[in-house]
Amino acid sequence: MVEITTGAYKGRQIVIDNFMSKLFDKHAEVGTSLLVFVLADRTNTVNGEPTISLSVMNYNRQWILFGLVAVFLIVTALVGGKVGLRSILGLALTLAAVFFVLVPALLRGFYAIPFTLVLCVLVTIVCFVLLDGLSRKTVSAILGTVAGFSVACLFALAASKIAHLDGLEYNVAETDTLIQAKYQGTLINIRGLFVSGIIISALGAVMDVAMSISSSINELKAVNPDMHFAALFKSGMRIGRDAIGTMTNTLILAFTGGALVNLLLIKYYNWDWKAILSGDYIMHEAITGISGSIGLILAVPLTALIASALCGGMRAADLPPLHKSPAGKQKQ
Repeated sequence: MVEITTGAYKGRQIVIDNFMSKLFDKHAEVGTSLLVFVLADRTNTVNGEPTISLSVMNYNRQWILFGLVAVFLIVTALVGGKVGLRSILGLALTLAAVFFVLVPALLRGFYAIPFTLVLCVLVTIVCFVLLDGLSRKTVSAILGTVAGFSVACLFALAASKIAHLDGLEYNVAETDTLIQAKYQGTLINIRGLFVSGIIISALGAVMDVAMSISSSINELKAVNPDMHFAALFKSGMRIGRDAIGTMTNTLILAFTGGALVNLLLIKYYNWDWKAILSGDYIMHEAITGISGSIGLILAVPLTALIASALCGGMRAADLPPLHKSPAGKQKQ
């Protein structure tokens, strides 16, 4: 017995069949909130109301999702303080740019790769300026980030061309839907979506490492104003090498974790290794992970170079005070 709680038929109670299977069981008991598909038969009415039938689609998980997001926001705000709040705002602006700018633009026929690059540049500028204002540190981080995901884009373009892979073969059902939408009048440019997705997936990690390197070099210059370009660059590279290992693992393991079920199927069916390595799925994941990792790795020397060049010529008088004395006098 299901009671409809929202929509045009709110309040009606209907007995339905909950079809069960080994993979897609939706176990229901009193109080379980479900999403149901409502089909109204207006040719068959009872007391003037159309006859309706329901089918179970899924559990109603929207409030769980809202709760998880709320926990994330609270933890970020409590631990990060004002910086955490600004990072939340930056994340909200980034998601808004993707959902309300990028996606509608792609559906209107904009070329995916150049539009995604421009949007990522704007998102990077807004997020970094929002977090730390406009300074040498943020300029270095912005330029390093743009250089990093641009390298990832170029590598992905070259690798996908050499491998004869444009992303259309990866998910046949989704590709068929997009192609059908295109023939029905949607202006979407499908072939650029593969590389555009790589740019977006690499953006966060590249931003992270670029800001870390830029911030470290600026702090080194603040602590020791006599450090010159070469010393700053070497220190930035030493710091960056430590970040490369963990961040590269983060990218590769994220893609590997997402492919875990497919890896199990590959092992279960004992596919030939040549077929596996040449398959569209493996090549898609390899190009995605390696392109992002190369962009991340090269962001380290590029950011270190830019930050060292900008900070190397700074005078001691240009640096902000490290702290204030109890009497209120600033100490360098």
